[in-house]
Amino acid sequence: MTYARTMLRHRSTVIWAALMIATIASWWLGTDHNFLGGPQFATAAVLAIAFVKVAMVTSTFMEIDHAPRPLKAFVHGWTILVCALLVVLYVTL
Repeated sequence: MTYARTMLRHRSTVIWAALMIATIASWWLGTDHNFLGGPQFATAAVLAIAFVKVAMVTSTFMEIDHAPRPLKAFVHGWTILVCALLVVLYVTL
């Protein structure tokens, strides 16, 4: 029982659980649910969830949080920029 408690206290375990919840949410949105009026916005939401997952993985498992500030800013900025561009392109085209 103490091993389970110890595992639940680790940040990586909490992030892993959040990644699983985000995966289930993406799957749910991608299975013909009318989210905010149509499949176009559901797909945009799935893209946004995917990039939140990218940010969580790079921060926790690739240890970008412990990297020098310029590298951290570049990685997180790139993630935000690519996500925004993809969502805008998908919604407008």
